[in-house]
Amino acid sequence: RNAQSWRFMVVHNRKALQDMVDLQPYMAFMKDAPCAILVMGDIQTTTDQGYLYLDGAAAIQNMLIEAVHQGLSTCWCGIAPLQDRIKLFQEYYKLEENLVPIALVAIGYGDETKEKVDRFDPQKISYFK
Repeated sequence: RNAQSWRFMVVHNRKALQDMVDLQPYMAFMKDAPCAILVMGDIQTTTDQGYLYLDGAAAIQNMLIEAVHQGLSTCWCGIAPLQDRIKLFQEYYKLEENLVPIALVAIGYGDETKEKVDRFDPQKISYFK
């Protein structure tokens, strides 16, 4: 459909990053992040809101890959589809009604190095012949 429904807000504001813990309990590390990107979907671009999440997720995945390429660390923190979290973020950022917050991506330089975990599971793959 190529609706390009994604919208982005770069958050550098220290207080806003610290307040994330109150909006989404799994964002405690945002207090230390130098910035984050709020990924949103514009409901005016589609007749099916489900596409907003697909488009947003694809955009986020590309951000995560490029961040690693740039030597940065990231963390993808979901907001949607939980309506209570969506509402909290809409109110906090005073978003227009047509913008649905999908996720917040923390970006910065990691203070730890994690070993790569092989999560390949051949049981999750099927073949159609």
